[in-house]
Amino acid sequence: MTKKLAATSENLQAVVALLQQGEVVALPTETVYGLAGNSANPAAVVRIFEAKERPSFDPLIVHLASKYRTSNGVSLKSLAEATGLIDFNKIPIQLIGPIEALLTKFWPGPLTVVLPKTDRVLDLVTSGLPSVALRMPAHPLMQSVLQASGMFLSAPSANRFGSISPTSAEAVLAELHGRIPAVLDGGNCEHGLESTILGIMNPTTLTILRPGSLTQEEIQTTTGPRCKIEGPAETIASIPPQAAGQIDSHYAPRKGMLLLPESMKPAHLPLLEKHFADAKPFGFLLFQKPDPDLNKFLHHGGHSIFLLSTNSNLREAAQNFYQTLRSMDASRCRTLVAEPPPTQEGLGLALMDRLKRAAKKKGPKFP
Repeated sequence: MTKKLAATSENLQAVVALLQQGEVVALPTETVYGLAGNSANPAAVVRIFEAKERPSFDPLIVHLASKYRTSNGVSLKSLAEATGLIDFNKIPIQLIGPIEALLTKFWPGPLTVVLPKTDRVLDLVTSGLPSVALRMPAHPLMQSVLQASGMFLSAPSANRFGSISPTSAEAVLAELHGRIPAVLDGGNCEHGLESTILGIMNPTTLTILRPGSLTQEEIQTTTGPRCKIEGPAETIASIPPQAAGQIDSHYAPRKGMLLLPESMKPAHLPLLEKHFADAKPFGFLLFQKPDPDLNKFLHHGGHSIFLLSTNSNLREAAQNFYQTLRSMDASRCRTLVAEPPPTQEGLGLALMDRLKRAAKKKGPKFP
């Protein structure tokens, strides 16, 4: 049995006790729920991989308490000395200022940075890579556990590997019930998409290894002309991955999903019905309300519409993304069809990344 624990002081203490015993528990963050374990305990790290059925070549993100951010911001040298996790001398000197500017502005928050590691970091956590991914989450419950436990917590998304990330305690239970002792209920996640991951690719360039809740535009505005921001990296099929979330099939519903090349149009439906004649009805994932003609056309065929937003609001779409995929998976629909976001800038880039990884089916060629 996996217990769903309310956010009380007693339950916080119980969660900390479980972590100290080497157990793993699901905790809320502002992005998605994470499956947390003590990064310094090999048995706990192994339990994370086992509960998720995650391959050992996929590295984990290590989460830090907010005490490592001072009132003046984040100093990489101070962070390295205080945590013992970072090899400060291996960070390119030209990038120290830009990285510190980013961490000062966005920590705590949905930003992960991949930095050279020390031997203190377990190879199990980094999948043998010479770098470690660090994040300082903003959710108060996650921070309370980090502060009370005194641990660095590895915490990938609290779902079985490759499936839909959880943004509520109920979604965690749907994924991991019976596999972990507890999930701490912190309500629905604020952002709904994972953190953006930045890595050092050369002495003057930071590369987006995984687009996420923090956009490339926000990053570039913060660093200014002092360094180049590349991304996202072309790492969809990166094996072994350089960071979390880079496997080609990921964030995927159990049912096959097809990604359309453009926004849904009435002309698409006859082609889809012909190509998937034995796999109807369809569930359509849309970024805005369809116009009356398209709405009538879809419902006439007995298909279902799942809206991420009523008016192409990408922030709203990101918040609803994973929960809507779960609703589609649980519906009577046999084939899932998604239109791309209206733009591939800002959050549209991260949403398109998730849709590409979630899509499994191959559809007809559209005119």
